[in-house]
Amino acid sequence: MRSLTMPAAVVSTVVALSMALAPAASAAPSPSDVAAPSPRTGQAPPTGKHCAIHLTAGKSSVAVPGENMICYRTFTEAIADASGGRITDAPRDPATAVADPEFDRRVNALSQINGRTAALDEDVIIGIEYEHGNFGGSSLAVAGHRCPDNHGSVETTLAVLPSLDNAISSYSVYSGCQVIHFADTYFKGAFTGWLGHQSGNGHTYSSYFPWIGSTMNDKTSSIAWR
Repeated sequence: MRSLTMPAAVVSTVVALSMALAPAASAAPSPSDVAAPSPRTGQAPPTGKHCAIHLTAGKSSVAVPGENMICYRTFTEAIADASGGRITDAPRDPATAVADPEFDRRVNALSQINGRTAALDEDVIIGIEYEHGNFGGSSLAVAGHRCPDNHGSVETTLAVLPSLDNAISSYSVYSGCQVIHFADTYFKGAFTGWLGHQSGNGHTYSSYFPWIGSTMNDKTSSIAWR
């Protein structure tokens, strides 16, 4: 994996999070039968494999390929899946999407439906994981329930990484969520600590981390959001 020289995130080595929930998986839409659109002018070509996974709040989810996780050739298709068909024209390349303020606005807007805040049981995009630093390479778009404003409890978890296991170098968080990455499955081993901008005052925020840090680079095997 490409090495960066950005400052590393503070990483702890003692686990403070314990999970007693049984693994479970939720259903996801069928893969798109529509061919990906041609690249728009100025966009980088798609690289790697781009997957979307739908997680169930309150349960330690694992991936079931073809059911709650589907992989695509382009980032555009993965975001269309993760957004429930509400964003169908995202850039084909994840780094291009991250650099686009309109993409950020539209992803966070999924938490607002017809002028109201989405219910906690409605799927929104809560995060995207990337293979390389600076949001490059393959990606995993994560759909789950909107995180509550107080971040008082863990809401959504991925106990075993289905793709990008030991291969994450950067990530982004949406819908006002915070995220924590663990080196081992089922939330064990070294971890990053909770990171991400909390929502509040009627605003839903996103956070971008172009480098996970040298201690955790290419070592993530489970993730939780709150």
